[in-house]
Amino acid sequence: KATIVGGGGGGGEPGAEPSTAQSGGHGPPGLSFHHRCGRLAEITMEGLRAARKNCHGEFNSAVVLTSSPLKDDQLFEVKITKVVEKWAGSIEIGVTVYNPETMQFPSTMTNLTTGTWMMSGNGVMHNGLLVRENFGRSLDSLSLNECVGIMRTHDGNLVLFINGTEVGVAVSDIPKVVYGAVDIYGQCAEVEIVSE
Repeated sequence: KATIVGGGGGGGEPGAEPSTAQSGGHGPPGLSFHHRCGRLAEITMEGLRAARKNCHGEFNSAVVLTSSPLKDDQLFEVKITKVVEKWAGSIEIGVTVYNPETMQFPSTMTNLTTGTWMMSGNGVMHNGLLVRENFGRSLDSLSLNECVGIMRTHDGNLVLFINGTEVGVAVSDIPKVVYGAVDIYGQCAEVEIVSE
C-alpha cells in the first residue's frame, strides 16, 4: 500500500484530451484520487486510498490520478501501505497533462507517448522514454510504510521526495496544469493519501 500526502487522459491513447481546467473529484478538500481510474484500481476512503485488485494475480492496470491538478509548490506524496513479493518492479509516480475525466487509462503510465513524466525505478521517463538514469534511490527498493512524493514547482521543475527528503529536480519545463499520477505496479499493491 502507498499513502499520498496532499495539500490544499493519456497521450497516445485514443480519445484522451489534455486538461485545461480543474476536474471535480469525489474526495475531501485537498488532494484525493479521482474516481475514474485504471481497470484494476479500486478507490476507497473518500478518494484517499487506492489499491490494485487481484494484486497476487495481476501486476499492472492500476493507474490512478489526482482529482484536481497540482498547485504550484504542492507536495503530492504517497505512502506504501501494502506490498506483494511476487512481482518485479514497484510504484511509479509522476505527472500528466491528461484529465482523469476523459483519459483512457493505460495498463501502465510509462506506455503513454505524450504529456507524461514518471519516476520509474531510479530513472525518469518522459512520454515513455528514459530521459534520466541513476536518479536517486530506486523506487523499486521502497518497502511497506515508506513514502514517495513529487512537487511541480512554480518555475516548472518536477522535484522528487523520498520519505520526506528532497532528492532533487528530476526534470524541468513541466506544464502549468498537471495531475499527479501513481502507477500501483508490481510489488506495490496499495497507496493512500496522507494529510499534511
